[in-house]
Amino acid sequence: RGSSSSSTRIYNLLKIYANQFHTSCDRVHLRQMWSSGWGADFLNMQSGMVHAINDLGGIPMILEAGSPWHYTANKNDSSNAACEAMDTTCYFLP
Repeated sequence: RGSSSSSTRIYNLLKIYANQFHTSCDRVHLRQMWSSGWGADFLNMQSGMVHAINDLGGIPMILEAGSPWHYTANKNDSSNAACEAMDTTCYFLP
């Protein structure tokens, strides 16, 4: 791949980084966590970040779940939790 593709990728990753570590939480994009399947869950997260960055002026995105993310704990009784938060932060940096 050419340097243009790499430059675009780097630029977009820096936008995500800036969004993730935004210093103000007075404006956020709240998005429902699906707990559907690995691909669908990450498509939902990706769509949320793109919307927050491109359409909402770069505000932070927060995933909200009514129950634990199904890859971190049993949905029925929250048993076998991978971490206390029982969300994507169990596997990835918050």
